[in-house]
Amino acid sequence: MGALAVLSVLAVSVAIAIDKQSVGSAQAAPSCPQGGICGGLSGGAPAKRHGPHDTTTVPTAGACTGRQGPTRGGSMGFAHGYRYAQIDGTSAAQQYVQAFVDTGAKWWRMNMESWNTAEFDDLLARLPADVCVLGNISSTPNGWQDPPDHQAWANAAAAEVARYKGRIHVWEIWNEPNLAGFWPSRSSDSWTDLLRRTYTAIKAVDPTATVLGSCCAPQGGSTDPYNAVNWWTRVYAANGGTSAGLFDGIAHHPYLYPNDPTDPANFQPWSGFYQTLLLHNLMASHGDGAKRVWGTEAGAPTECSPSEWLSLADEAARIPREFDIWIDQWGAFTGPLFFHQLQNQGDQPTSSHEHWMGIVRTDWTHKDPMWTAWHDYSLRS
Repeated sequence: MGALAVLSVLAVSVAIAIDKQSVGSAQAAPSCPQGGICGGLSGGAPAKRHGPHDTTTVPTAGACTGRQGPTRGGSMGFAHGYRYAQIDGTSAAQQYVQAFVDTGAKWWRMNMESWNTAEFDDLLARLPADVCVLGNISSTPNGWQDPPDHQAWANAAAAEVARYKGRIHVWEIWNEPNLAGFWPSRSSDSWTDLLRRTYTAIKAVDPTATVLGSCCAPQGGSTDPYNAVNWWTRVYAANGGTSAGLFDGIAHHPYLYPNDPTDPANFQPWSGFYQTLLLHNLMASHGDGAKRVWGTEAGAPTECSPSEWLSLADEAARIPREFDIWIDQWGAFTGPLFFHQLQNQGDQPTSSHEHWMGIVRTDWTHKDPMWTAWHDYSLRS
């Protein structure tokens, strides 16, 4: 079956009736000046939800658009990549969820590129009620490509949102379109069209959803056309200089390994981490200073081949410094920060750095002292 047919079936088959629940949009305090100290985001008490997945309490919408709960773990999460899909339906699935809970993180970025609702339903049934979920919708049934029909893709994405309305309040659209591996044409204009159509379709089924445009992976310096700031500058231009009808926030991937993202010497346009501040400045220049930059993938590989890896001690030292900047200095304009990923994807060679970024090994042992640094920081107020 072709991509359009599959997407059309998806759009119809996953539409189900879910009770309406009010969800507040993410609001931010005034922008934090560079180097300033700003507070975190507000939390909220749990509220009862009703729907097909469970009848437990889940976090209120206010909590699930920012910091969840009183500890710093409420601004910390994990992007799970492909690892959960590898073990879904096995006895290890609940062990994986428990390993996540043990870290103290309160945010889970759910990779939805498979369009496998059975997998997503299983995961949501296992997650504790106080865990907030960010749904990342991306790819097509035929793999990573510019969907041949943007409206069909948008409609299918909106059907996913309708299915999980009341449990998932934040949605990230696509993944790193500034890279040819995820958006072969690397056309920001084409991607802007997809984002605009998807935003409109999602708001039609859940007007209170928070919709994030997902870009970018670190790419070059200030003159590189696929640098995050340059990419978003073109996206604004393609939408008439405004984010209206396009996004409620930006999902960014603030990687900088093996370099230290917290070293002032690395506060440069080529630093994915420092680009967080530069993106906020760009957004503020377009009247979007109250919209947030979410860090939906970060971290560094450890215990793999040495060209880009860090020692566990080095990463343990960086974790609290990185979150201090993210929460204390940049908290007025950032959402939660997610590390990729919770557990190593151990079927990959050690040269594949991306799959060795977990804080837990495939045998479930903790990668200490990195795991302890993460855990202890998450418990801080």
